[in-house]
Amino acid sequence: MNKDWFLPDEIRLEHICRQCFEEHWKWGDCPNDANWYSPSAIFYCSNQMMWGILYLDILEEGDWPPEHKETGYIGSESRNTGTKFLPAVLFSAEINKRLKTTREAGEALVGEVQDREIVKADGTIVMYVGIRDYDGLSPPAKRVLNYISGWRRKAQTYSQWKRGYEKHHI
Repeated sequence: MNKDWFLPDEIRLEHICRQCFEEHWKWGDCPNDANWYSPSAIFYCSNQMMWGILYLDILEEGDWPPEHKETGYIGSESRNTGTKFLPAVLFSAEINKRLKTTREAGEALVGEVQDREIVKADGTIVMYVGIRDYDGLSPPAKRVLNYISGWRRKAQTYSQWKRGYEKHHI
């Protein structure tokens, strides 16, 4: 049985995002670090997963992060209504499901990627800007990101996968 029945014939597991497919890159070589992705562009490559983790709070609320471009209009973006919230909720649920399988390592990845406020001992608040590129991540965070990325979830547990990863990358 063809397990890729939900993918167009020309897209296979080694071609994760559309740009990678068009340029014939493997997903790990994808330089696509866009500041915004449309719901239809999501193929769970490492850059898209980092972007999803960055905006996880917004996605969980059912909103898709707005594209940051000049429109000439003044005012805030309106909240999506109806079934338009589904892509955001489904993407955030998939990210959370994959992160949950990695336990504390996944929490560490989220901590490295997401922006947050840090209150110092003297009471001053410092804004921590999360890491935006793969090369800036710590080695354990890179392992988690590699594990959670890809069109499908991995068949192996994180522990099993990590042993094989370390065997080939150390």
